[in-house]
Amino acid sequence: MPNARKFSNALPVSAREIYRILKNNAQQMITYAVREGRLPHLKIHFMKCTDCEKRAVCYDHRDYFDPLIVEPVCHSCNLLRGTAKKTFDKIALTPVKRILLNL
Repeated sequence: MPNARKFSNALPVSAREIYRILKNNAQQMITYAVREGRLPHLKIHFMKCTDCEKRAVCYDHRDYFDPLIVEPVCHSCNLLRGTAKKTFDKIALTPVKRILLNL
């Protein structure tokens, strides 16, 4: 039986896998933006939650296709908001998008 890893690139990529990749990339971009000073570090700088005006503790993505569009939110509001919208219609990737995502 051939090694499955050898042929893994030939398998189609599922929408869930693409969503996971987009989510991880968006989180890494926010971490980098905070480290570079383009976004305020929420543990150091006081920012109000956009929903309830408590102290914000994290940045919330609503759409992983726009990874740098985030809102500072408190923990409870982040839980109430739920996950970012899963735009599986956008994930029906064209070959150009596949190249951009390195898939």
